[in-house]
Amino acid sequence: MRLRALTIAAGAPDLASLVRLLEAGGCAGPVLRSVSTAAAALALLKDECFDCIAIVSEADGTDAIEAAQRWLDIVRAIRAAGSDDPVLLVTARADDRLWCDALAADCEILVTGQPWESPALAAVIARLARRHEIGRDQRRLELSHERRLSRDRDEAEHLLARQRRIIAELQGAGGGTAGVLDGRTTLSHRESVPLARPVLPPGLHEHYHELLRTYVIMGSGSLVAEIGRVAESMAAAALTPAQALEFHLERVETLVRGLGNRSARHVLARADLLALELIVRLGECYQSRWLAGRTAAPFAPPLARPAA
Repeated sequence: MRLRALTIAAGAPDLASLVRLLEAGGCAGPVLRSVSTAAAALALLKDECFDCIAIVSEADGTDAIEAAQRWLDIVRAIRAAGSDDPVLLVTARADDRLWCDALAADCEILVTGQPWESPALAAVIARLARRHEIGRDQRRLELSHERRLSRDRDEAEHLLARQRRIIAELQGAGGGTAGVLDGRTTLSHRESVPLARPVLPPGLHEHYHELLRTYVIMGSGSLVAEIGRVAESMAAAALTPAQALEFHLERVETLVRGLGNRSARHVLARADLLALELIVRLGECYQSRWLAGRTAAPFAPPLARPAA
């Protein structure tokens, strides 16, 4: 791991031992920058990002905690400037109040009396750098996931709009057949003559919504008979194929709107299969009724051929 760290400390510390400790811990060729004032640190952070910022307070004795509190002002200034780089405060002493103030400023604390010679300093810097890198990767994955979901939702809306146009064209080609949307009747164009609204069985909307949810999760499987019963109910209500598709599409739109962060692509693919199976079953119902009607019709003998 190539590590870039910034140290803030009074004077000009010798960073050679820290570089050796970092290299021994697995950081190949670490790059360390050092500044001695808050102004220099803030100016540097405007243009650069670091894997870790180490603020070293070399005060000892009773003044160590007060000096560390003053260094925390730099941490607050760094956060106020918009930097989210991990910050480590190195001090010889720490009490509960210092810990609380440091955690409130999103700052870690290392307590050691010899900071530049302590192996713990290199180990903590390396750990903070790795944690920061994991956080960046996680944010990138979250953004990528959000973009993918957004594309899926846009694609779903586009496909639903296309299906709406197909239904409108079918209604227009059928001479102004009326559509069914949750009990509302719609017309394909102004000159269309509205037909009598089909009377759907009570609870069919909720029943079909649950059927669609189950189909999306499980596939057709054991739902063949249930789909057949729904098709029979639609046939009994005299729904045309276009009206059945519009009824199905209304339920799909309701289901997709309730997906939240889940992908809509899988739902649309399964919903299209259900629509295909439903229309086939509906056609079989009408065909059975037509064949039954032909069988029940009285036999009409052919007309006799006229005599020559």
